[in-house]
Amino acid sequence: MRCRVQLYVAGKTFYEEMEAVDYDHARQIALARNPGATHVSTTAIFDEPDYETSWASSPSYDEDRSYSSSDSTNGLGGLVVLGIAGWLMWEAWKFGSAIVIAIWQWILGSWQWFMGLFSFMSPQLLVGLVLGFFFLVLVIGALDE
Repeated sequence: MRCRVQLYVAGKTFYEEMEAVDYDHARQIALARNPGATHVSTTAIFDEPDYETSWASSPSYDEDRSYSSSDSTNGLGGLVVLGIAGWLMWEAWKFGSAIVIAIWQWILGSWQWFMGLFSFMSPQLLVGLVLGFFFLVLVIGALDE
């Protein structure tokens, strides 16, 4: 007799169709084809054409899984999230640089004696020295362990 067995794997249900002697035989065939699956139900199929390759007409576990992983909207959504994160990091970098430059100009403008000591240093050089110092501390810390 022709049987349809409903199986469950990883939160999804799917069907396997086969020729079997009885319901228990159909269940054994379906579980042998899909190890690790859980049997849900077995039903007999009447008044449907008999396919020679029934396994090709019904989706199996591997086909179902590859179908769900080939969804193109997941990749596009990930690109949008990465683009927004990159833009926010760029804006944070510009904002942080503006704050450092403003503080440096305030220091140079407020104290004239300080300006005489460090008048050669541009705001860009200060930002580079600060970031270089933190990079050096990270490298030394990584080499220490």
